[in-house]
Amino acid sequence: EGGRVEKLTVVYSNLQFNIRPPNGWYRQVDEAGRKIIFTSQSGRSAVMVQFTTNSPGTLPAEDILRAQALQAHPGAGILQSSVCPTSHRPGVFFDLTRVPAPQVPSLLEAFVADRERRFRGEPPAMRPVLPRQPGGPAVFTGADAIAFFSEAARRSPAWGEEITLRSVEMAREYEPATYIARISPTPLLLVAVTDDNLTGTDLTLEAYERALQPKHLVLIPGGHFVPYVQEFPASSAAARDWFLRHL
Repeated sequence: EGGRVEKLTVVYSNLQFNIRPPNGWYRQVDEAGRKIIFTSQSGRSAVMVQFTTNSPGTLPAEDILRAQALQAHPGAGILQSSVCPTSHRPGVFFDLTRVPAPQVPSLLEAFVADRERRFRGEPPAMRPVLPRQPGGPAVFTGADAIAFFSEAARRSPAWGEEITLRSVEMAREYEPATYIARISPTPLLLVAVTDDNLTGTDLTLEAYERALQPKHLVLIPGGHFVPYVQEFPASSAAARDWFLRHL
């Protein structure tokens, strides 16, 4: 970032912190989660500052902090950890990276077997949308996805609980970000979330940077399904206002 930073003063309880994030990074404040997330313009890098209620100078053991960091970022791995000096007490810094899901190789093998089965005229393989037992195969296995689709099933009892494995394969081939730079001059509104474990917040922000004007970004605190439920008033209002402005 060329050494350019900006100063952010945070008052938390009876303490005051000065944070100097790189200039031009996106900033998202999550008051409920007591954290601030700074994301680079490319979306490839992010820094999360988490405030806790621990007494000044007392931190949980590093293995507990590691577990908390990985729990907050499913699908991530820790490249390294180091001491983060501050003007008050040393903190701990974790450098995270995305790692491939361990079930990907077996999923690709299932795609091949399903194609061969269909070529022989046999019925297509099916995949449950949600796990039927803990750790079982499913399209969605995250806690937020399970909560979202379980509620959908409760509201619509006739909703099917499984889809074809071919649908899963075709979904993996869907790459809308490939064409995002060609949308202009059509106005583009991108509604994203800060903690998306399905479509990756960093990948979403990286795609947004490739889009041309006119464009606008709305970042909503939370996970992938939050704009559809808890923050639907905010996401729908942003879409409505965008249509009123450009239609």
